Amino acid sequence: LKLEVKWWCQLSVFKLTYSLLWLREFPMTKRRRPPCDVTPLAKACAVSAEAFQRVTGVDPEAASVRAVPTVEEEVLRSRAFDALRAKLLKECGAGLAGGTTRYPSMAFERWWFSAQHGGRSIKSRGCTDPLLPGTARKDDSTLLADLRQVGFSEEEAQRIAKNLSTAAAVAASTLSGRRPRASRGVVTVEHTPSSDVELRSAGASVLLKARAFEKLRALYRQKCGATFEEAAFVVALRYQSLGGSGFHLALPTSAFEVLASEFGVLAECFASPLNCWQPRYCSAFPDCDVPFGSLGNFFDFHPTRGAFEVNPPFAPSVLARTRLHIHDLLAATKDALSFVVTVAHWDHEEVKAFRGSPFAPGRLV
Repeated sequence: LKLEVKWWCQLSVFKLTYSLLWLREFPMTKRRRPPCDVTPLAKACAVSAEAFQRVTGVDPEAASVRAVPTVEEEVLRSRAFDALRAKLLKECGAGLAGGTTRYPSMAFERWWFSAQHGGRSIKSRGCTDPLLPGTARKDDSTLLADLRQVGFSEEEAQRIAKNLSTAAAVAASTLSGRRPRASRGVVTVEHTPSSDVELRSAGASVLLKARAFEKLRALYRQKCGATFEEAAFVVALRYQSLGGSGFHLALPTSAFEVLASEFGVLAECFASPLNCWQPRYCSAFPDCDVPFGSLGNFFDFHPTRGAFEVNPPFAPSVLARTRLHIHDLLAATKDALSFVVTVAHWDHEEVKAFRGSPFAPGRLV
């Protein structure tokens, strides 16, 4: 898989093409998931909060959460999300006696990204759950296109999309009504013979590489009404639930080092506590990521200067929203502001739109 890395600014564009030799697969079956691995943190210490604010115009301590979700709530959320994925598989014929499965590759993940990033903010769409897309459209264009592509008729595709949307709304509403509000769960930490770390609570478990667990401990710096073990369990289960494959590939450490030393990149705009290289980053789930250094959601991030690495998931709706947000930020500032954007080497209109940006008039190869 080839990726292009572009340096976006008001004057020039830097492009780097390289090949990735390894791709992490997240199974969609009930087999035991492999332990969550981790991108190592930068060896050099991050700049202080004061220096970061001076350089970027953003206070890194502004993002905060009163309390992360309880482990019981997150387990319920994870099970509901798994049930939605299973429903789409069943609607496409999976597991039916004598039936033919016509499941579009990564259709569930593409639908989720479309529901979460369909051109409006989560708040404006009335969403209250960070993972369950309770306001997904019944005629979601991304899902309909995927279903048609594998041979479903228009009527069948409309029925499947409507059923999935209805199920998502019910799941989000049900979780909201059952959400534990005060109790905190006890998390058991066990080091396995294979040097992994297993966290167990409320009848669920997540498996982390030992280095991933220690990275979370190093990042954890904000009190959030929970112990470190509880916060680590919640964040690990959230990303395990999201799963997916092929939507996001982290840059190698050597690339991050070049971006930091040569371009002054101070933060990542699409990362997580598990795959961030910079200790400061924007992420998809501020409700559980902020205690581990997240600056919040990228689309709520408004730097006026500085340099940032942008590696969005390879989903059209996310790419479109990312491009528009970057354009707005660059157009609004008079200071030196730049973005290093990583996109798939993909023949798609949204990738072409990045290449044709008015803020990228030149290219260095």
